[in-house]
Amino acid sequence: MENENLLNPSEKILEDLKSEIQKYSLKIKDVQKVIYDNAVSIANLTIENERIKSELKVYFNDDGIKIVKSNDEKQVIMNKLAENNNKINDIKLNNKNSKIELANLIKEGRALIDKKLPDYIELSKKDLLLELKNAKNPKEVYSIKKKIYLINKEKYNLLELLTNNQLDFIDRKLCYFNSLKYRITSYFDRKKYEKYYIENTDIISDEQKTNLLAPIYAKVKPNKDRIEALRADGDDKIAIIESEIRKIKKNRELNKVVKKKLLLKDKEDLKLANVVSKLRDKEIKTLTLNSENTINELYNTEYLNLLKLNRKKLISKEKERFENNLKEVNELNKKELVDALTVEANTPNEIKERKEKISYTKLVNKNRLIEIKFNHKKNLAKFKDDVHQVFLYKYHMIDLLRNSMFTFSQKQAQKFENFTYSFKFSTFFLKYGLYFAIIFIFIALGIVSPLIGRPNFFNLSTMYNILAQSAPRMFLALGVAGCILIGGTDLSVGRMVGLAGVVTAMLFHKGDNAIQLFGNTINFDALGIPVKIFLAIFISILLCSLFSTLAGFFTAKFKIHPFVTTLATQLTIFGFLTYTTGGLPSGGIDMKIKNMLAPTTSSGFPTIILWGLAIILIMWFIWNKTKFGKYMYAVGGNKEAASVSGISVFAVTLGVFIMAGVLYALGGFLECLRLNGSMSSTYGTGWEGDAIAAAVVGGISFSGGIGKISGIVVGVIVFQALQVALTTMNIDANLIFVFKGLIILAAVTIDSLKYMKKK
Repeated sequence: MENENLLNPSEKILEDLKSEIQKYSLKIKDVQKVIYDNAVSIANLTIENERIKSELKVYFNDDGIKIVKSNDEKQVIMNKLAENNNKINDIKLNNKNSKIELANLIKEGRALIDKKLPDYIELSKKDLLLELKNAKNPKEVYSIKKKIYLINKEKYNLLELLTNNQLDFIDRKLCYFNSLKYRITSYFDRKKYEKYYIENTDIISDEQKTNLLAPIYAKVKPNKDRIEALRADGDDKIAIIESEIRKIKKNRELNKVVKKKLLLKDKEDLKLANVVSKLRDKEIKTLTLNSENTINELYNTEYLNLLKLNRKKLISKEKERFENNLKEVNELNKKELVDALTVEANTPNEIKERKEKISYTKLVNKNRLIEIKFNHKKNLAKFKDDVHQVFLYKYHMIDLLRNSMFTFSQKQAQKFENFTYSFKFSTFFLKYGLYFAIIFIFIALGIVSPLIGRPNFFNLSTMYNILAQSAPRMFLALGVAGCILIGGTDLSVGRMVGLAGVVTAMLFHKGDNAIQLFGNTINFDALGIPVKIFLAIFISILLCSLFSTLAGFFTAKFKIHPFVTTLATQLTIFGFLTYTTGGLPSGGIDMKIKNMLAPTTSSGFPTIILWGLAIILIMWFIWNKTKFGKYMYAVGGNKEAASVSGISVFAVTLGVFIMAGVLYALGGFLECLRLNGSMSSTYGTGWEGDAIAAAVVGGISFSGGIGKISGIVVGVIVFQALQVALTTMNIDANLIFVFKGLIILAAVTIDSLKYMKKK
């Protein structure tokens, strides 16, 4: 009674309302327990029914004798099933009535809140608005406005109390939008408060930090404990049972009969645990969201933001201290140096001693300055680390609630924080500087092109053209990138394209071939289109794989550098192809085949792009999701370590070269389709440079073991876009080579700098 007398009228209204809502909450909790118990009972009966039904099936005992149930036994089982089904129907009816009772209780509680809460809000705001008028500083203004916000939030606090922390979707969203509205409207008040805080508050001690965190943790802990209790018979039990099932399956000491019985029991327990998990999932999600809202509201404003302000104050004081120390040390250094210089020295020994003293004084002075600067940087880094650790602790608290199942926005927030924390301009420049330079070039080309009377570079048809040209080259870049990834290279790319292209052009040509084979003209029309397509792909892959296998074998077996082996295959292919075909160019291919394999749609979309997209997905899977891909990275990173780990360096190297040959063959095949068969033995000259350059620009390191598929894709498109852009602007072809050369040099230089920095 004494405590009640101490309460003001508004607080008295709120306390009375909370007391009444608490009564409703207890009733609701009882009804929710009944609904939950009924659901578990239904699950148990359902599982029991499944087990009973299995008894009706014909089965064999351990001795292999067929067991068949008699009609009387079957009738007993059917009666039991009927009894269980009647129980399930009764429980469902009871559950329906309980849900109606639950809805009515919540409705009555909400009506009570809507009736009595406005009186509390009106009285409370009246007092606070008066205080706001008399506020003396930004801190008081910010504090009073926050109290007003918390008063408005009381509705959702009461609803949480009423529903046992199970707000519905609409209420949660309304609560979120009110919070967002408050943050937006209080932005300038908060900035004024922050400035005032920095100017008028002392440094926060470690004890004060603990005191600031304690109330936040106290509000979150009950929800956390409740979530852990709810997960005990649900999610946690599922994890335990699944682990037990895996152990039983792997246990070779158990016979089949025992293993089957144990697995059957565990599966039944697992079904029940899944039911419990689903029943408790909604409450867990609600508790998690409420806790996260509490953390987001209180942790940032009452803890993290204050520590950030504290860091600004610490940095300011540290800079002041550093400047003072620097001034003192410089004065001391000057004095000591003057003293050393003014020492009388008449004899050679005295002159020598003076010189040594001066040299020693300079060294001491230098070390003092280094020590001061080092301590200054260390202190600044410590302030930065402290705030970073506080940020991480926030997500540690959320992690305990979510079992590491962060939302997309939470993952991005952590990534952004880690990025800003570890950001260094030099590292960022080495990683992305080249891309920014290339983007700048394209923007400049896009602006300049219309000004000089050339077509606009940024249009849909140009984009289609770039992607269509990139599709075959994507195969080549992905092939050579694999060779670079394992610490090698491939100079035979261009000749492989010519080889596959000529084979394809010969087979797809309609009528007598323009290309002669050993001086003879051959007509392949009798084969039919499906056979032609099959032979073109098969022969191209066979020949290219043969030459790439040859290069890979000598590289892997005799440790010959790929530069030499692929140079040899390059020359061999060119000689072989020119000798067999006489170096004659092909004619056009049958357009029926072109329209079948890579048509252009009525909207102008070249479907050859889809081939490029398909190979990107396939190669991404191989590089990232297969053992072979992991072995490629391991061999490229350190061959000796990979060998010791049990990886066959020979097999991986040979496999990479064979895969490259297949990709070159398919790339040449597509290029022939794109050009409608305009191929010759000289086609593809210099393409190895473009492929290697695209891979390197895309981040594939010549040091080996570093690179991503996404980088290669970007590299190919960038180079092709540059080619198209410069051609569109009517730049001389020789100057295009200059641009390419400079980009390659820049890419390799940046890669080398990264490697040097790493070492």
